[in-house]
Amino acid sequence: MSPDSVVLSIKLLFAGLIVIGVILYMIRPTVRMLRKKPDADLLNTGYTSLMDEDQELEIPSEEEDGKPDRAHIIQQAKEDPTATAALVRNWLREKR
Repeated sequence: MSPDSVVLSIKLLFAGLIVIGVILYMIRPTVRMLRKKPDADLLNTGYTSLMDEDQELEIPSEEEDGKPDRAHIIQQAKEDPTATAALVRNWLREKR
């Protein structure tokens, strides 16, 4: 064996060990974490709905272009921020 082939063998061995190390210590735990379902305790934020189930925000009537009046929506959100927050929270839950 020539000295060049020994050096090449050592370089390949270290490269292989680095690849194995990356797989074992970085990629594998990341894949496990992504596959694991989230704990129910982590999903429960402790917040309860501030709106009753039958209570809904009043949606303003549409203008001639088919869109609701933006100023009226903003005014309603300022008047009742808890109901607005609950509405947005419900939208985000439905999006999932």
